[in-house]
Amino acid sequence: KEHALELERMGKEQLERSVRERTDDLHRALTELSDMNRKLELLSTQDPVTGVGNENIFLRALKQEWERAFRAGECLSLTVVELDGYRDVVADYGLVAAEECLKNVATILERVVCRPADVITRYGDKVFGILLPNTSSTGALHLAQKVAEQVHERPFDFGICQIHASVSIGIASEIPVR
Repeated sequence: KEHALELERMGKEQLERSVRERTDDLHRALTELSDMNRKLELLSTQDPVTGVGNENIFLRALKQEWERAFRAGECLSLTVVELDGYRDVVADYGLVAAEECLKNVATILERVVCRPADVITRYGDKVFGILLPNTSSTGALHLAQKVAEQVHERPFDFGICQIHASVSIGIASEIPVR
């Protein structure tokens, strides 16, 4: 009888150990899955070259901000920034230099466009879209001028060459209606 109880106790301990191990394995697998989901979410929302939001974020944010501006009766501005001569930079200096120019424009945009609600995205190969909630055309124009000045004032220095860049900027401002 004692031997049977000892075997039962040992079996129970083994079962508990096995359950703990499998639970630990499950927790590790869930943690890895969660990490992968975060990485996948980042890949699906972030431009891999510039680090700003991508077209998916732009479309989501535009819908969300349009609805918010409609409800509040506020102005929503959209600014489109295009790097001039992008194809020439690719042809003359290569894709790496062109991507560095895009990164530099994105950095300037992040420095100038700094309100938490503002959304900077890369929309196309050489185009950035900026959503400016509760911003009039005057405010968007002021911001656009600052961006254009900063891009023009700072040539992109790649050590062996400097690329003088410029941007073309378009602005649309609207108080949304249905």
